[in-house]
Amino acid sequence: MDDYGITIDGDALRRDLKNDCMGAYFGGDYGAALADAFDVDTASPEELLALAQRLGRNIYDYQLD
Repeated sequence: MDDYGITIDGDALRRDLKNDCMGAYFGGDYGAALADAFDVDTASPEELLALAQRLGRNIYDYQLD
């Protein structure tokens, strides 16, 4: 992914977002997180970045060198 002028490890970001969502669903009993978890699987790169920002992830943590 290269929407911000940097290259992002999309697989790692997708994995971490899915883990966050599943944790919120099972651990926090937050039902909407389950829908987000399914969205992570099918999201385009742009949608994935938007979801990451909405969920408070720092995309620069996933920057590839």
